[in-house]
Amino acid sequence: TSATIKGTLNIENVSNIIIDHLNISANTGSAGANDGITINNSKNIFITKCNVYDCTDGCIDHRTGATGVTISWCKFYYTRDNGHNFVNLMGAADTDTPTGNVTYHHNWYSTMCKERMPLARFGQVHMYNNYFACSGNNYCSWARLNSQLRMENNYYQSVKDSLRKYQVEEVGLKSDHL
Repeated sequence: TSATIKGTLNIENVSNIIIDHLNISANTGSAGANDGITINNSKNIFITKCNVYDCTDGCIDHRTGATGVTISWCKFYYTRDNGHNFVNLMGAADTDTPTGNVTYHHNWYSTMCKERMPLARFGQVHMYNNYFACSGNNYCSWARLNSQLRMENNYYQSVKDSLRKYQVEEVGLKSDHL
């Protein structure tokens, strides 16, 4: 229960990985510098019962080509405001290789989580039975370019904007992508 990874855990070009019962904190560097876990070009990844906190970038980010990812029974939180208290990003840019299916269930988004719970590009997200208790946030989830969010039985306590609408004028697109 006390095993801790301090720094980024990179999962790249692999399959059939299980990460279980770890504390993960990438709290060194400037805001936006280090993810807790970064997943690239990998499939069948199962992350469960982890505490991911105080990362200077995302807690768990799927940057490109990740599919079959399940994140369950994890707690995400920050103990300080680093100006970049973001949690789960799918697709780091509008030009990334598509990300596939990702499931989030029974996770707890807690103290000082500001946004990206998740922010999704290029993928299908199934979210169910998650608990959002991160008052002072900017938004919880955001379906962006070529993505879909299926949200069921999630509980939102004192949060702002459980689902953010994609604003076309923000990125200069000609159509609305919800």
